[in-house]
Amino acid sequence: MPGKKPQRKKKPVRKRPANTGPGLPTRLIRRIPPMAVIHAAIVILVAGFGVVGLATVDGYVKSLDDFRARHLKLVDLPGWCPAEMVEHLQSLPESFGNKPMHDTQLVKHIAGRYEHDPWVRAVRSVQADFPDTVSITLELRRPAYAVEKKTGGYILVDRESVVLPAQYARWSQTANPLKFVWGVRLNPPRAAGWQWNDSALHAGIETLEVIAGRPSLAKRLGITGADVKNFDGAINSGASEINIIASRNCTILWGRAPSTKRFGEIPAKEKLDYLEKILKTCPDPKGMKINARFAGAGGGIIMTNN
Repeated sequence: MPGKKPQRKKKPVRKRPANTGPGLPTRLIRRIPPMAVIHAAIVILVAGFGVVGLATVDGYVKSLDDFRARHLKLVDLPGWCPAEMVEHLQSLPESFGNKPMHDTQLVKHIAGRYEHDPWVRAVRSVQADFPDTVSITLELRRPAYAVEKKTGGYILVDRESVVLPAQYARWSQTANPLKFVWGVRLNPPRAAGWQWNDSALHAGIETLEVIAGRPSLAKRLGITGADVKNFDGAINSGASEINIIASRNCTILWGRAPSTKRFGEIPAKEKLDYLEKILKTCPDPKGMKINARFAGAGGGIIMTNN
């Protein structure tokens, strides 16, 4: 019609794909109801405040005077441990008292004190038991042998020949029978807690331990100790290096240490079997010298003072 302007046609608007392009985050957020966003934010804030609050309360409670180390508990001590030894172990960490239980250095400090003590073979665990107790589990060294000194008297060692700070006169009065080792030539270490590195001593202990592996045999023989004066043929190269002393004036000519690699040495099992055989025919070997060096060939018994 005259006088009317022609209307322009609108260009069609292109729609972006729903899963592509920079419009995706906006579209996703728009799909989330506003209240759900608010609720989620509130939950996150409350949880955060809760964690911070608990940590603050925990730190405050642990800093209270009630949460300080005041008591020491030795867990699972062996029955052979005498009262004076228990008292010694309880007095070791003398400087740990009244430290905060949550102190990270507390456990380390106490463990270090015990690890350097001659009586302690290993520290198994140190645990802080709130509110005020520290529990400790130890593996202790037990005196097993009394080694004769050149100057007289005895030094106590464990089965690994580690010297222990114990007096024979006191320890022998406990219910812990000790075996003896005579004839050790090298001097002991200057301080307790160190191993006595003497080959003759090691050989004597090794032999006594092998015999103790047959408790019935050791009991019937009444083993009291080992004489190692002739170790490595120091006195007589043709004689037994280790002599086992039994009760009732009985001596067992053992030979060399069980672990020796020298040619012709009879295995320890054959020697023990031979001793078993001797006791069957002679249950009371009083005053005898039992030669176990040649057990494979029948051995021999030498009567003394008869």
